[in-house]
Amino acid sequence: MKDDQPEVMIMSTLYHDGNRKLQDKFKSRRIADRLEETLTRTSFSDDDKVLIENSIYFFLASTATVSAEARFWLRQ
Repeated sequence: MKDDQPEVMIMSTLYHDGNRKLQDKFKSRRIADRLEETLTRTSFSDDDKVLIENSIYFFLASTATVSAEARFWLRQ
């Protein structure tokens, strides 16, 4: 693919179209895809369970939660 052509849009659980446009503009889509591939999960591992059970506080964030909160604040 040539450097001046944006990459094909693919479905993402972490990034929306605005994120993808910026990634294409700054040629950072490949690293963003790699981060999504290695950092997103659908379940907790045994090590995660131990960490969570031994933590005083635990915060869980999801793209659905962030999107819903963002929509709430944009309507204000």
